[in-house]
Amino acid sequence: MSKLQKSIGAGEFKKKCLNLFDEVQKNKYSIVITKYRKPVAEVVPIQKDSIPLFGALKGLLSISKDIIKPIDETWEVENNIQVL
Repeated sequence: MSKLQKSIGAGEFKKKCLNLFDEVQKNKYSIVITKYRKPVAEVVPIQKDSIPLFGALKGLLSISKDIIKPIDETWEVENNIQVL
């Protein structure tokens, strides 16, 4: 366990659940929940400094050709179409 981590049994966690959530948020450390002394889950604080997924690649990609103009290439499937 790291310095910023705490361990608690599942029964005790069940009794103190809401208070422990507040404690994790306030003190920024994680709590490992154990069952029969084996880790089964971890409660971790949310990182507010994370990068949002929407717009994450903005400015990294560029379009070098006209993406609207049709291409002069026939697809293989178009050659095999039979009109009834």
